[in-house]
Amino acid sequence: IAIIPKALADEENIPGIIGGLKSRHLLVARHLLGDSQAVQKYGRELTRQLAELERYFYGLNFTREITARLRDVICSYGERFSAALLAFVLRSRGLQAGYRLPHKIGLVTDGKFGDATVKMRPTTKNLQHHLAPLLVNGMVLLIPGFFGVSEQGAITTFGRGGSDYSAAVVAAAMGAEVLEVWKDVAGFMSADPAIIPEAQLIPRISYDEAAELAYFGAKILHPRTVEPLRRRK
Repeated sequence: IAIIPKALADEENIPGIIGGLKSRHLLVARHLLGDSQAVQKYGRELTRQLAELERYFYGLNFTREITARLRDVICSYGERFSAALLAFVLRSRGLQAGYRLPHKIGLVTDGKFGDATVKMRPTTKNLQHHLAPLLVNGMVLLIPGFFGVSEQGAITTFGRGGSDYSAAVVAAAMGAEVLEVWKDVAGFMSADPAIIPEAQLIPRISYDEAAELAYFGAKILHPRTVEPLRRRK
C-alpha cells in the first residue's frame, strides 16, 4: 500500500521497489530455510510472483491512475508472498505442505472492490472440490487471506482485517470443527485497553455480540467474520 504512490510518481522507482521486496523475502528465507537449494527454489517462485507485480506497477504508472480494481490486485500480493514462503519453510521442516491461491480455488465474491462479500454456495462447492482431496492426504494447506475473486475474474479484497473473514469462509466451507484466529490480544475485551487499562477479557461471547462489537469498532475481528460461522454453528 505504501509503495503504490512511489510507483505512480516515477517509473524509475519500480526496479528499486521490486528489488527491495525480493531482498526482504530472501533474507527471511535464508534464515528459515537454511538449505541453499531450498532457498534457490523459493527464489524462483518469488521471482515469478514479483514479475507479475512489477507489470501491475508499470501499468499503474503508464495509466497515471490508481483504480479500485488495480489497488485490490496489487494489495493481494503481500499475502501471496507470505503463504508461499511459509509453505517452503514447513516443507523444509519435513511437513507435507502447500499453498493454494483464492482465485485459483474459486473463493467467489460479489465483486465489490475493497469491501467484498463471499458468495458461500459456489465457494463451498469450489473449495470442497479443490481442497478436500489434499486434506484427506494430510497436507498442511496455506491459503492467503484478504482477497477472493469475482465471477468476472477480478481480484477483490475484503478490506482491513479481511484475513479473519477468509479464514471463517474456508472453515465453514470445509466443515471444520473449530476456527482459531490468532491476534496480538487475548480476545474480546470489555473496553479498548489502550483507553481503559483496567479492561477485562470477556471469557465467552455469542456470535451476535461478537458481530456487533466488531461492526462498531472492536478491531479484533473483521465485522463479517462471524457470518459463515454462525450458519454452521
